[in-house]
Amino acid sequence: MRRAGVLVPGLLLGAVLAMLALSHASRRPETPRPEPGTEQVDVPTTAPGRTRGLAPAAAGGGLERRAMEEPDPHDFAAFVDRLVRLGLALDEAVRAGRDAEARSRDAEAKELCGRIVREVADFDARALHALAGCPVEDQGQTAQVRRRVLAFLVAQGLARRAGRDDRQARRAGLDDLVRGIVTLLPRDEMLARELAPLLVGQPYLGPAHETDLLELADLAREQAWLVPAAVELLRTLWDNLEHSGARGASELLAAALLALEDGNPVRRLAALERLLRRGEERHREAVVQQILQRRDRQGARAVAIAAAQHLPPADAFAILRRLADVEPQALMPGFLTLGGRDAGFLRGRYEELLGNDVEPRLRAELITGAGFQGSSEDVLLAQTAFDLDRDPGVRERALFVLTARAGTSLGPAALDRALDDPGLSGRPEQLGQIVLALENLAHSGDPGVVARIGTRILARQGLLPGDRSTLERLLERNSPGGAWRTPR
Repeated sequence: MRRAGVLVPGLLLGAVLAMLALSHASRRPETPRPEPGTEQVDVPTTAPGRTRGLAPAAAGGGLERRAMEEPDPHDFAAFVDRLVRLGLALDEAVRAGRDAEARSRDAEAKELCGRIVREVADFDARALHALAGCPVEDQGQTAQVRRRVLAFLVAQGLARRAGRDDRQARRAGLDDLVRGIVTLLPRDEMLARELAPLLVGQPYLGPAHETDLLELADLAREQAWLVPAAVELLRTLWDNLEHSGARGASELLAAALLALEDGNPVRRLAALERLLRRGEERHREAVVQQILQRRDRQGARAVAIAAAQHLPPADAFAILRRLADVEPQALMPGFLTLGGRDAGFLRGRYEELLGNDVEPRLRAELITGAGFQGSSEDVLLAQTAFDLDRDPGVRERALFVLTARAGTSLGPAALDRALDDPGLSGRPEQLGQIVLALENLAHSGDPGVVARIGTRILARQGLLPGDRSTLERLLERNSPGGAWRTPR
């Protein structure tokens, strides 16, 4: 269970931009002239060069002045440049604690987004073209903000085109923009990560894109990183076809049954998930039986998540239990998802299995799924498991919960007890797990306590080199001056 429960805060800038996007998305923009959403969208089908005028602005040295510059209303690149500078200035203000300035920058960014939507024709297609031209190798802060800004503008365009009253005009412009996005997905993995989420779970994919997605599925056979996105997009298309009435539920189920024997991983995984979510009990049984017979680890992972998301907790638990022998690693995300829906159900199942002293591997997953939901009852369950469960693997999972969720109240004592217990710290790999649990504690614990426990671990024989390096870095952060160092 590597890195289980480690709490890593998201990038501050990403959170700021997300708030900007959410607040702006709730405002319906005015209708410009000429009407957008009806024009044909010119999107790139081959890799374009970097769009002129989109060179990153250097941070610092007049950033505040440049953020205030008024763009030419006919120059899309100038609008984007200013929006990127505002994003950088906003981030700088937030990091420095200048709240009034941050609010001012946020208001400017929202107003500027509204202007782009109202005044720039084909702003969404231009943003898509510019995003396709951003060099993948540039990972600097300015480049990252630029990519987020451009993806946000594409998302605004999708929503705006889909919201038009004239259905025929709406589909014409929307279908072209969506096709442009799908065409760009195989370009590179970063572009796929940025663009695919704009379509997944949204009503934009339709009958016009069936051929496009089948071609994407074929490409994914040679580019494995495309498979997850292609599966999600095909699933979304099937849902949209059913919702719109373009395909009947029975027709789609029949197609999914045929796809079960398909050698294409995208079509097969999408079929497995659809049969699990939309099919009858006999369809679900066929899915599970095929996975068990083929020892299909990829299918087990997909079905575990789908079951945890969509089926009643008891049905989902029964499927996860059956899949455990095929792909044990599939259980953790499935149980975490199920715990988010009904942690009380998982607590009950754990108590039942503990009372019978059976299925320790399943007990460990139940502790993970329930314990990381954060309620006092879930932490108490982890404490009970750490105190009473006889299986070291279950107690190890409970240790992760106690150090990540209970923090300074229970975490230090649990770590000390683990180090005193040969059943939890007698092997090198167990010491490595304790190091990871200490990393959990470091996110909320007293640095002095972290340094004390870390020094105890460092003195133990058998600590693996990689775990020793991790621990030393952790001690450097929590005991400045090197007071933790011991003679070698």
